[in-house]
Amino acid sequence: MKFYCPIPFYSLEINPNFKSKLCCVSGDTTPNKYDSWIEFWQGKEMNSIRATLLDPDAPVLSNCKYCHAQEKNGLNSMRVEEIKRKGIITVPKRFPTELQLKLSNICNLKCLMCSAAASDKWNDDVDLVSDLQKNARKLPIENFNFDESIQILNNFILNNKKIDKKLTLYGGEPLIHKKFWEHINSYDHNDLRYITLHVVTNATIFNLNIVNTFTKFKRTYINLSIDGAAEFFEYARYPAKWKLVEKNIHLFKNFMTVNDNINLTILNTISSFSAPGLPEFLKFCKKHRLKYQLRPCIVDSFATDMDLSRSYSHPGILNANIKDKILNDCKKQLTGQEFTFINNLFHDVNFIDPFYQKNFDNYVARIDKIRNLNFYNLIDQFLNE
Repeated sequence: MKFYCPIPFYSLEINPNFKSKLCCVSGDTTPNKYDSWIEFWQGKEMNSIRATLLDPDAPVLSNCKYCHAQEKNGLNSMRVEEIKRKGIITVPKRFPTELQLKLSNICNLKCLMCSAAASDKWNDDVDLVSDLQKNARKLPIENFNFDESIQILNNFILNNKKIDKKLTLYGGEPLIHKKFWEHINSYDHNDLRYITLHVVTNATIFNLNIVNTFTKFKRTYINLSIDGAAEFFEYARYPAKWKLVEKNIHLFKNFMTVNDNINLTILNTISSFSAPGLPEFLKFCKKHRLKYQLRPCIVDSFATDMDLSRSYSHPGILNANIKDKILNDCKKQLTGQEFTFINNLFHDVNFIDPFYQKNFDNYVARIDKIRNLNFYNLIDQFLNE
């Protein structure tokens, strides 16, 4: 089972309009042709996928290209992590015990490694960069109908209530959806006591009414998506302001310290635009005793699926002197394994599309003009520190 992955045997992702995916990093979404997502889980498409994963002679699934590309380049993957966590599963659960809901593509940021698929704000800039970004396209807002989302939640939460389950919520920005969280809060504690909650948020919102809901679950893992720090964070995650996000990080941390079932991790997706802020990010996490996880930005987020060609956001596209400075500044702050990961990521240049390599400076200049920023001014300051 060379290309085996356990995820489709116990977990499912549901997007707005009842489109389904194998997981958050898999490729194409599949329209749900059944009357319910439970029927889809038990249907012929999912059973065919599972059979392929169990077949030792089957090729890698097109949906699974992202994980195998990471592994090929010496990086860890969700597939490997889930095999470590769950082991080998050959018989699917009758009912998924882990559910991932992408609530919408509505977001308050337009991060440079993102696209309109995960942030409707990117629609503002698509026409302005389309000649420099091959796959740039506007996408409609996709948002769960409230009644649909409640139906999905009720099916997942209220069935088999005494079985351990996991609910993952992301977007877009999941904390924008106040009405959704009001419904979550309406569940009795006994409905949620066996469910682990996983929330991925950009840390621009700290709503105590929503955050208090986290305590009703067996355990809640909060992932704050924070790339770089200070000016490089603001450049990569425009129009977020570091001062506000820093304040919210401390609010989330303080909330964790008074609630035993809350776990907080900072997720840093290392892109070409945020990588120079990595040394400052590491200092910040160490100073405030924050747990973090480093992740690579290695795919073209504008592509229709998990396209493996590297684009502007891949950190390998940076000039060698910039990458050397980042590595030198980080060396004493990273574990040996982390340093190897960053070094490998910076040298993962084989799949960078020559079009993007050639036009990187032009793309940066265009983004600077659109957003009234100056990337290379920040770079000059960084190199001269």
